[in-house]
Amino acid sequence: MNPNYIETFNRNRRLFILPVVVTTLLAFWFAFGTPKQYRASAALWAERGPAGVEPAFVDGAAATPALQTQQLLAELLTTERFRAEVGKSGPLESYMAAHPTQGFGPQALMKTLRGSGSAEERTLAALDSKHVFTIADGTHLMTLRLDGPSPTVAVGTLRALIDAFGKELDALAVQDKLDEKDQAEHQKQIYAQAVTDLETQIVALQSSGGSQAELAGLVKAQALAKKRLTRATVAYNEAKLGAAAEKTQKRTFKVTDPPAFPAPAIGGMKKSLFIVFAGFFAGALISFVGVVFLTPDTRRDKDDEDGFGGGEAVTMEAIGENGVSADLGSTARAAGGGRFRR
Repeated sequence: MNPNYIETFNRNRRLFILPVVVTTLLAFWFAFGTPKQYRASAALWAERGPAGVEPAFVDGAAATPALQTQQLLAELLTTERFRAEVGKSGPLESYMAAHPTQGFGPQALMKTLRGSGSAEERTLAALDSKHVFTIADGTHLMTLRLDGPSPTVAVGTLRALIDAFGKELDALAVQDKLDEKDQAEHQKQIYAQAVTDLETQIVALQSSGGSQAELAGLVKAQALAKKRLTRATVAYNEAKLGAAAEKTQKRTFKVTDPPAFPAPAIGGMKKSLFIVFAGFFAGALISFVGVVFLTPDTRRDKDDEDGFGGGEAVTMEAIGENGVSADLGSTARAAGGGRFRR
């Protein structure tokens, strides 16, 4: 190391130590002042894709049941209605109401200064994509992870999320069957009205003594309409029974690994120490840059002395001996290659 750097550091020791101390303290404040997060996990087995949802496609092929279920849950988590339902049915919202601020780090200070927001707003924020993770591990297996402010809240909220998600899937399945019933009922009404209209036309034609060919055409059309009405009636009855039966059907997924204690802390002491070390390193880097910047360039000073000081002395000596101005080239040779500034 350049000894001039050490000399500069020793002359301004307090100035260069200050950034290291400040950044280390800030890192320590951030690492140990930020509230801990605890992670709860669960595994779901999706036997088939969600009912009432158009199947997704990946690379031209239909997505797996696990991927379809994951995509539906991700979409639901973007809605405030679903997140609010999860927060209310679990312990999250009551916890947020009882703890307006968490921790004593920089983030907690900023929230205190600008307002921490209502318990509902903080509940919605605690169920965003930064705190809830979904992973499709295979064709049917999906993993859920939720980070919460305490083990009890994390596990309880994940249980509430799974329960709310199951209700959403049940509602979608029932609604899908109800839509089929409504469509079948609409077709049934259309054919029933057609049969009635054709019957009216047949009676009117018979009363007016119309042609037999026209009458035969109306009778044939009525027979076809009655046949289609029968099929529509059967489809309607099946859809009606299917909608009623769907309410008692089991969900399209089952919980293979339910959320359970213990819910481990995220990061822990190792992460905190890493943050402190990173703060120390940042401060040391700032100090080193300051030392380099404030250390004079000794090579440049040496070149200046060789080029200007030595040349000037030889020139004065040459003038003293000859009584006249010496030739610039001779002076430069006498100076040993010294430089002249113009």
